[in-house]
Amino acid sequence: AERRIRHELLRTQPDVIALQECPTASWSARVLCHPTENRYVSVGCVPSHCGYVDLLVRQDWVYERIALRGGLPSVAAMVQIPILSEGEESGIGNAFARVAISSSHLAPFRQGAAQRLFLLQLLA
Repeated sequence: AERRIRHELLRTQPDVIALQECPTASWSARVLCHPTENRYVSVGCVPSHCGYVDLLVRQDWVYERIALRGGLPSVAAMVQIPILSEGEESGIGNAFARVAISSSHLAPFRQGAAQRLFLLQLLA
């Protein structure tokens, strides 16, 4: 499974990868932050009710982790995304958009609705 996940993510090359249910805190670094490819960096990893939550961004992006309350199953960051004109791949000068992103793993199913609402209010 790891090889297929890695292959698909590296094939599609997303700018942001928000992971839930990672089996260990080091899983995404081991599987996706390969030293020779060096495409992604982990913003942070926190435990959740099922494994770990991790947030990865392109290694060439400037980011700042957003401090959240301890114990929340969420990692957040403010990233600077280059603004691209049509057909451009590297950005126009020093134009950037600042965007907040997160990876969260909230309680599942109908019985988790109250807990999800509570956690979302804490994140806001």
